[in-house]
Amino acid sequence: MAEFVARDIWQSLYDLIRQMIMSGELAPGARLYENELAERFGTSRGPVRAALKELERNRLVVIRPRRGAYVRSLDPEDLEEILSLMRVLYPLAIERAVERMTDGDIARFRQILDEERANPQAPAFVAISLKFHRAIFELAHHERLREVWESLEAQSQFQALAHTVAARRNIATEAAGEYDARLFAGLADRDAGRAIRAVTDVIDATLAMLHDAAEERGPGS
Repeated sequence: MAEFVARDIWQSLYDLIRQMIMSGELAPGARLYENELAERFGTSRGPVRAALKELERNRLVVIRPRRGAYVRSLDPEDLEEILSLMRVLYPLAIERAVERMTDGDIARFRQILDEERANPQAPAFVAISLKFHRAIFELAHHERLREVWESLEAQSQFQALAHTVAARRNIATEAAGEYDARLFAGLADRDAGRAIRAVTDVIDATLAMLHDAAEERGPGS
């Protein structure tokens, strides 16, 4: 029972810290102090340490010996790998989701999209958009596919936003909202091809922003 309770505690801490990273409260490169997190959440450092190790395993945190834990910062090459993998995952998820979709599922997607429109500012928008995309992978009923996507979702959504358009975040969320609306339209019509094109468009646009940012930095930067 003691082990179960301990796991329950660090798993809750994992979820809380992960959400802080995804929302932007903890920015890429931010130092994560075990004692401060333990005090904030009213626990000992042991569960915090376990949560940070799990976050490291999921590539959201990097732990440096004798230097501490930090929110992982992804370079453009990391993001390109993540986005190219997402380009493979989404078509399978969408095709399977469309096959299983009910009118109730469509109503759920519409409700989430309405939440996005009511919360156009990051970080609230980002969290709601993640919920929209997560629902697609849940509806696909493919456990391993969902697990792979969940291991990438925070990096691909929050980190791509942070690294490519940091000072123009609201412009980025406005564009993402348009893509989500297109994605929903395809899902609502049960048109997998249309929904897939909406996703590949946003991935291609993000890759283009990465390319433009790399050109602005110049060689060797």
